[in-house]
Amino acid sequence: AEIHSTDIDFDFKNKYSVHLDKIKEKLFSDNNLDEKGIEEIKKKVKIYFLDIQNANINDKFDIVISKTVLEHIVDLKSGIKAMGDLLKPGGLMLHQFNPFFSETGGHEFCILDFPWGHVRLSEKEFEKYLEIYRNWEKEKAIEFYQKSFNNPKMTLEEIDKCIESNGLKILKAFEKRRYKWKTEEPISVILNQAKINYPNITTRDLFSDYVLRIIQK
Repeated sequence: AEIHSTDIDFDFKNKYSVHLDKIKEKLFSDNNLDEKGIEEIKKKVKIYFLDIQNANINDKFDIVISKTVLEHIVDLKSGIKAMGDLLKPGGLMLHQFNPFFSETGGHEFCILDFPWGHVRLSEKEFEKYLEIYRNWEKEKAIEFYQKSFNNPKMTLEEIDKCIESNGLKILKAFEKRRYKWKTEEPISVILNQAKINYPNITTRDLFSDYVLRIIQK
């Protein structure tokens, strides 16, 4: 068996040795492998540095796995198509991700100081909020907001339709709410505010910060 890994972060080349050292420690402690055994494993691992939206890989795979990636693919439809094209017939994809519309979906730079702030505010309101309350990280947060999520930002239903429109079958759909931000406001009020910016959003989107999809070609 072989493992092929890809990352759009080109600095990953410099980080690779650090990650490998951590993997070595885990392999040593859990499997009693020596350096020779680990070198044999390394020969079966290939690293690509590319944008999955424009993947140019000739190999075909049995399974494609991602963790907290799907919400960051700007053109998700082309990304899903590219991953589907990499699968052998009957192959599987497994994606675990944290959608933008959830409580923690804004990730580190776009979660504001009130529940679902990144969803309840329009982009202009979001920028104004940063200017007033978090000006020290305004530029970085705006760039992250504009360039690091699906464009357009998508509901769970829209993401599933995107998967199925590429001729793929969803075998399992799992959604969970892990983080619960305490708020005195009724969720109906929050949802109505969010709908001004994203008309198709539902409470399902607001409450799903751990999403899993198992997909078959």
